Amino acid sequence: LQDMATEWKLDPVEAALRILTEGGIEGPGSSQRVASFNMDKADVDLFMQQPWVVTASDGSNGHPRQYATFPEKYARFVRSDGVITLQDFIHRSTGLTATIMGLRDRGFLRAGQFADVVAFDPRTFAPKADYANPRVLSTGVAYLLVDGVPAIDGGEATDVRAGRVLRHVPPAGSCP
Repeated sequence: LQDMATEWKLDPVEAALRILTEGGIEGPGSSQRVASFNMDKADVDLFMQQPWVVTASDGSNGHPRQYATFPEKYARFVRSDGVITLQDFIHRSTGLTATIMGLRDRGFLRAGQFADVVAFDPRTFAPKADYANPRVLSTGVAYLLVDGVPAIDGGEATDVRAGRVLRHVPPAGSCP
């Protein structure tokens, strides 16, 4: 915001208002966005402890959540602040999400299920993406299998694209 304010020769409040009302440098409909950091930590911590809260991302282009949702949740709410347990983090990132979405063949390590598995180092699993560099890969992932095919092998990304779009409408009443 300070960079935009300096470029436009405005104070930061006026620059923020310009972005909100005019859409930034490019005008209405531009890709310029404002990130708001106005949530109370105690409220967010309490929300994270609710048994129905699952991990997901609404990150748009240029938002670090596209690359760092899960590592950010782990690093902050499990490792750093101890708001939720590792078991809760894993279940709410996998099985509970699949259950809510009605995906019967995903989300759990069971025979006959799709093998979507991540093996991470709990000491180094952390986000690296931020607002200035939103497409930086996280650290600490040793292996990632998508449909049983390695997408990360020994900490290195492979060129394999085993994922696919799941076209699905959850059954009515499936969300808690």
